[in-house]
Amino acid sequence: MGFASCLHRRGAVYHFRVRIPSPLAAIVGRADLRFSLGTREPALARRLSQLARLGTTRLFEDICRQMTNTERPETDQPFEGLVSDSPEYPVVLLSYEQLRDLAREYFRNEFKRDQIHRMDRSTFKEDFTTAQKARLVEEKKLRAALGGGNMEAMHDTARGVLRHEGITPKFDGRRPEVLNHTLNQLSFLLLRAKLAANLVAQAHDAGDFSAAPADPIFADIREVNLVQALAEVLARRPAEAELDHLQSQTLDEALMDFFKERTLAEKSRKDYENTVRWLKEITGEKKIAEITEADLLEFKKQMLDMPANAAQKFGTNSMKEAIARSKAGRIEFTLMTTATINNKYLSNIRAFFEWAVSNGRTRHKTSPAAELSVQVRETDKGDRLPFSIPDLQKLFDAPLFAGCQSDKRVHTPGKIMVRDHRFWAPLLALFAGLRLNEIGQLTVDDVRLHNGLLHLHVTTTLDKEDREGTRERDACAERSGPTRGRRGKRKQIKTKNARRLIPIHEELVKMGFLDLVQGCIDRGHKRLFPEWQKSKDGYYSSRYSRFFNQQLLPPLKLKTPELVFHSLRHNFKDALRNAAIAPETQNRAIGHKTGHVGEGYGTGQLVEQESIELLRIRYKGLDLSHLHCERSRVKLDNVG
Repeated sequence: MGFASCLHRRGAVYHFRVRIPSPLAAIVGRADLRFSLGTREPALARRLSQLARLGTTRLFEDICRQMTNTERPETDQPFEGLVSDSPEYPVVLLSYEQLRDLAREYFRNEFKRDQIHRMDRSTFKEDFTTAQKARLVEEKKLRAALGGGNMEAMHDTARGVLRHEGITPKFDGRRPEVLNHTLNQLSFLLLRAKLAANLVAQAHDAGDFSAAPADPIFADIREVNLVQALAEVLARRPAEAELDHLQSQTLDEALMDFFKERTLAEKSRKDYENTVRWLKEITGEKKIAEITEADLLEFKKQMLDMPANAAQKFGTNSMKEAIARSKAGRIEFTLMTTATINNKYLSNIRAFFEWAVSNGRTRHKTSPAAELSVQVRETDKGDRLPFSIPDLQKLFDAPLFAGCQSDKRVHTPGKIMVRDHRFWAPLLALFAGLRLNEIGQLTVDDVRLHNGLLHLHVTTTLDKEDREGTRERDACAERSGPTRGRRGKRKQIKTKNARRLIPIHEELVKMGFLDLVQGCIDRGHKRLFPEWQKSKDGYYSSRYSRFFNQQLLPPLKLKTPELVFHSLRHNFKDALRNAAIAPETQNRAIGHKTGHVGEGYGTGQLVEQESIELLRIRYKGLDLSHLHCERSRVKLDNVG
């Protein structure tokens, strides 16, 4: 949580609000601390918010020390005795002075690294000019983060610094929590340290070695031990002999070790493999310890020119080949969005190198990828739009819904009604807000009574109420010879907030959705759509997404970069707004985090009034009466 997120405006006046750590909240009887900043000016409010945030951080941590009877250590070892011995509150407690010392040490390391690079010109090679330009870009980003209170930009680095200093002990099998306030405060100081080191390095670029850090925290650190720095340079020289076994790993070898510590879906694993393969196109055969920030900046630069769906469009898994073929101009394509670049590929790079730093694969204490990201391009803003009502009418008047020739010829008008997953998936997204993969995973057990109404339950097979059944199925699997050792796989949900209940809308009932459920029960099918198979990446969504976006929409002249299957969830969100449903209920129904302090209280399930309200959503002007069934034979005796 950055400084800016603590600002809230009531009327014209800005107020400050900060969440109280849960152990303290239980004692004081409130979840947050709030007060007026007494100003209407946004810039002044941000500065006051920074001061208030730092003050409340000190206050909370001082109270925590009193709660746990933990005194500040009087030793020079800054992290001795900082884990409280209270089993109810295993928290790492750090004073401002200790956080400041960490930031000063971080600055010294950045300063020393700059000196070493200048004495060992081979580390710059031809990238010296690139490094100079990168420092100017970095300065702008650091100032923006500091001015806007964006502490999240430095969280990964802050965690890495804490891990390097030993703040990863376990307490009764649990890792102690580093207070978010502490993490923000350390991130703030590290941002200042990195900015100060950046400005000094720019002075060094110009040949001025008399410049002192302007930030008072680091003003007295004006030089490093050149003899020691030179010794480090010379120690690195002899034929890579300084690289130990771990640091001499290739990127592929390190990635295999990374996979051993991460449980990843097959699709996510392939994304990591693609990311590292593309990075190798930039770095060549460099060892993992030799990868520099300049390498990663070049990787980011290349990703900005990367076409989306390159393997399908251009028939290659090579980043450079795909970019070259796209620039040839023979095939129409769209660039990969910055959201995809940031949230998939650069996120993978950051996670991979954070692991590498923590596991001794690099020479330095900080990750070269810690702040690797791209700004959102104007063309990527709002890249998903809802369908208009006329577009929705055109979609649901298509032969697949209104009548086609056969289940194989769903694009040709006819008298056959196909009521499989191809028919139901768009309707479930429109009236229940489900994601594609959530729809593909639905089972008959996911249709449940809640608040006296039938709901769809988006869940995993290992939810509390399913565990006994899962154990019984696993026991049967163990006893059966041909399937010995096979276990039922968990369903995959995007986030923990995606686990939710959504009432089954009356439009779905009129279209015969409950008949579909009863038919599956009668035939002994566990899944609602047994004919819908996963793609090779382990997801139901991939195969259907291609059908919807590439086969169904284009003949209807509805396909644009902004209109895809996910657009139906945008329609559902708009319908929630139009029905004047409370924002918290909207987020709960669509599977998003509310961000409210009270989110962690209660069961988290819909209360009766919320279930009733969600049935009010309508799409004014959309006529789906031709999809209604004449009669219903629903019994649903097995609904729990």
